[in-house]
Amino acid sequence: MAEKVCPICGMTESRFKATMYLGCPDCYKNLNVKEVIMSCQGASVHIGRKAFKRDTPEIAMLRAEYQNAVRFGRMDDAERLKGMILARGGRP
Repeated sequence: MAEKVCPICGMTESRFKATMYLGCPDCYKNLNVKEVIMSCQGASVHIGRKAFKRDTPEIAMLRAEYQNAVRFGRMDDAERLKGMILARGGRP
């Protein structure tokens, strides 16, 4: 069986498998890209990182207070505010 070649850029299937780089957008249609990605990653769609979780207004207010407490050396207040932020699922 002849090796598949992209007619637009000349990328071969074996070169794609070796480098994991495509030559042009048409390679997706002309080469067995999906099969190679499935064999490497176990999925054909990008799952990626978890979506960025936005803070609630309450956590944003607590974080601002926490940062001010740290800035002005009020460490007892900063520790208390940090605990409150973490308890609500935020990050200080």
